Amino acid sequence: MKRAFALLFACILLQTGAYSQSIGSEAQLMKSVNAARISELAQGQATKQDVRVIQDGDRNHAAVFQRNSAAVPNAAFITQVGDFNTIVLQQSGQRNQVNATQLGVSNSYRGEIDGVSNTSTVYQQGTANEINQQVQGMDLEYTLIQQGNNNSINQIETSPQSRPYTVIQQGNNMNITIEQSSWAVPVKIK
Repeated sequence: MKRAFALLFACILLQTGAYSQSIGSEAQLMKSVNAARISELAQGQATKQDVRVIQDGDRNHAAVFQRNSAAVPNAAFITQVGDFNTIVLQQSGQRNQVNATQLGVSNSYRGEIDGVSNTSTVYQQGTANEINQQVQGMDLEYTLIQQGNNNSINQIETSPQSRPYTVIQQGNNMNITIEQSSWAVPVKIK
């Protein structure tokens, strides 16, 4: 009987420890992705149609499709922590904002942004991640950042008037392809 109580007590202690560790892990995750800053940004843009997604784990998929009129811009804040995650994003309209963050291995971001005065920031940290983005319109501002090894960036830009943009890759065995055109979608001739 004493052994049964001792075993039961040990199980309760282990579950309590596991629960407190999971709370600590979630807090560390939220801190590492700067969730407070994301919420602060979203609250500061109260007139926007906001989408906020935070996913922890492997093989998550986030799809965001936003279209707007000039009066109400959209904002998408997407964070994924884990491996083999995918973000698919389409935005069209004016003054839209994208902030996508992926931390992990073999993550993929595919974005299509079309319109005027749109802002896009994509950040990936890890190995074998890829960014595929097509931007079209005027007065676009975007930032692409990758840290890790074996990452790739592919972007097609059609914009008669672009602001300066930032592309950063830190690591080994990286690949960047950016095609620009001021009047039509660039075409590769092989």
